[in-house]
Amino acid sequence: MTIKLVLVVLLAVSITGCGGVKFATDPNFNKSLPQDFVKRDLYDKTDIFKYRLNDLVGHILVCRPVAGKTKTEDCDLKLTRIVKPNTAPDVEMPKQAIYRSKVNSKASVQGSYLAFTANFSAEQIAEVTITDSTLIAIKSEDVPIDLLKAYVTANPNDGSVKRYWIQAALLATLIQKDFTKINADAKGVVGNTAGVGGSVFNEHGTDSYDWRISMLIPDIDKDLDKKFSIFGEDAPGRGLIIRAIEGLEQLPKAPEKK
Repeated sequence: MTIKLVLVVLLAVSITGCGGVKFATDPNFNKSLPQDFVKRDLYDKTDIFKYRLNDLVGHILVCRPVAGKTKTEDCDLKLTRIVKPNTAPDVEMPKQAIYRSKVNSKASVQGSYLAFTANFSAEQIAEVTITDSTLIAIKSEDVPIDLLKAYVTANPNDGSVKRYWIQAALLATLIQKDFTKINADAKGVVGNTAGVGGSVFNEHGTDSYDWRISMLIPDIDKDLDKKFSIFGEDAPGRGLIIRAIEGLEQLPKAPEKK
């Protein structure tokens, strides 16, 4: 009886091994980004900025379009910080996982947070999780409209630049799990696997982390008569990609809220 049982188990393992890895394509593949992600004014060079997020809010940002690129600008962060007296940005820690999907290079057409996938090879996919981590913002009722109008009047714009006021800065964390293509008949596969377009991918390596900063930046030469809204349906829908921001190293540290 014992010998027969062992033979049955061995046979079952052999049949399973010959079948290889079989499963349906992940239905959550290349999931669309939420619409508000597409509208966000985004900066991805966060090596310094993520540690001094509070210093951004309230400052004037002067930008110039990058030749040959749509919605891409180079910007200078000015020493001028405009906030109402006795007010300071509010700080929130949402920490919400608001996007999760397996993606390949085709996801890059969505731009914004997924633009980096354009560098993926045909042998690579990844599972990307995006979490809003820290929001520092000046409430709509605390927007210093009169002070901003006074600044615009005292500093005429000849039209060669666009000038924004940073009302809010949002730090998002991107967690990336990498997958590489394997043979569909592979044996002894360890770890998570995913099916995409008839191919099989296996997770490898450790999670990697990256960050993005998005900003609510009303155009002070255009938007001063509008009601500002923090990252909501009424927020400006530019989807601006800021390629460079110069000037952070000159800024004094922003005062803490009392």
